[in-house]
Amino acid sequence: MTTKQGVPVVLDKAKQHIMYAESGSFGAFLLNTYGMKKVKRFHKLSAGGKRPWEEAFGSSFAELETKWLHVLDTGPKPDEKNVALLLKMVQDNPAEACSEAQQLGAKTRPAPSLGPPQKPAGAGRRKF
Repeated sequence: MTTKQGVPVVLDKAKQHIMYAESGSFGAFLLNTYGMKKVKRFHKLSAGGKRPWEEAFGSSFAELETKWLHVLDTGPKPDEKNVALLLKMVQDNPAEACSEAQQLGAKTRPAPSLGPPQKPAGAGRRKF
């Protein structure tokens, strides 16, 4: 693997998109498992290029990866049709696959619900 200043560099567009998805999944795992406070601490401690996994999360990178892979293996499985479609997008046009997937997701994903309307504080109270 090619590296630049110790950071892996991938020149193959299809592999770049796969790595992007994997890193997003791992990041979501860290947020969901350890919370924003620890992720922010990791980011702050990472200044200068070091990766203080144990200091921020209490586990080595290898241990975190094992936990993440376990969650992937035991958690809900993705829709096979969606996986096949995304893989085809990457194979057909690696340079545009992420943009195409985001556009497709925006079209098919329902708008986020903000829940029922909330009354302003004090609404409905009588003032005497």
